[in-house]
Amino acid sequence: MSSDDSSNLMGDDGEGLLFDEDVDLELSQEITIEVPNSMDQVRLDRIISTYTSSSRSVVERAIDDGEVSLNGKVVNHKSQRVNEGDLISVKRELLVEAISHEVKGEGGISFGVIYEDDDILVIDKPAELVVHPGVKNSTGTLINGIVGRFPEVAEVGNPLRPGVVHRIDKGTSGLLVIARSQVAYDSLSRQMAEHSSRRRYIALVSGSLTPDSAVIDGPIAKSLRQIGLMRIAPSGKPSRTRYQKLGEGYFRSELVSSASFELETGRTHQIRVHISNYGYPIVGDVAYGSSFDLGERVFLHAFALELDHPITGERIEFHAPLPPDLVALEAEMDQGLVDSLGPFH
Repeated sequence: MSSDDSSNLMGDDGEGLLFDEDVDLELSQEITIEVPNSMDQVRLDRIISTYTSSSRSVVERAIDDGEVSLNGKVVNHKSQRVNEGDLISVKRELLVEAISHEVKGEGGISFGVIYEDDDILVIDKPAELVVHPGVKNSTGTLINGIVGRFPEVAEVGNPLRPGVVHRIDKGTSGLLVIARSQVAYDSLSRQMAEHSSRRRYIALVSGSLTPDSAVIDGPIAKSLRQIGLMRIAPSGKPSRTRYQKLGEGYFRSELVSSASFELETGRTHQIRVHISNYGYPIVGDVAYGSSFDLGERVFLHAFALELDHPITGERIEFHAPLPPDLVALEAEMDQGLVDSLGPFH
């Protein structure tokens, strides 16, 4: 089936990070935690500490000061047990204290710069890098490296993740744009929110992908069973992913398909959740059902990025070829599958 005749597919199950990719919280806002069933009947102070990586003493002080609410009501008992589905709200300062809201520049962090001018950077991110500091990665991230090389980025946008207007997962490689000026940050953020930019990916998925092209339409929400994963659920945010099958063949003696993907929205783990829910997990994505273990790597690469330049308004497009680690895996594929990936070299 051609992309012009693409099917429309609605998912019905799946698996969340604490924050969605397209949400940019300001420092004055609160963090809202929805209690998963894995933390049903856990103490209030423990679950807040787990989610924010703040010390128990910091959390206890916040509770004592009336900065924590449970289902909309201020709560003052740190030992109170929570129930699955409860909503806990805490001041964002807990997260700021956990990771420090000043991102430190670091040298020695390797990443490719595809394009740079006074307002934007287009980066080719290696798969091993987390994009920005978080509660589990306060240093050694792409943004630490960018601030080390381009110090002005530290003053742009949200100080928790300066210059960042979209992200790609640690195990995914490829293109992302970083704002180098506040004007660029505002423009790029608006483009991401309005979905006027284009982000395209190449992937290997398990099985013979059918139909050849489709739009997968399924709302994405946080997992109720495991922190850090997402799921498809009626309560989730509207999410749409378009794909086009490119070919199929054998990788490590198992049938797989190559496909390109385009995001119509930008949710956390969107491609991974949608395609695994449809029955074709990305090769290497063990968290979402892949039988292939590539370490922390998944066979997903952001190969094309298209946007309006925030100053000139010119429509610009960038491409990044498959990185060496994914090219090396072609030695384990049959020729037909290798040929289908050829245009992305």
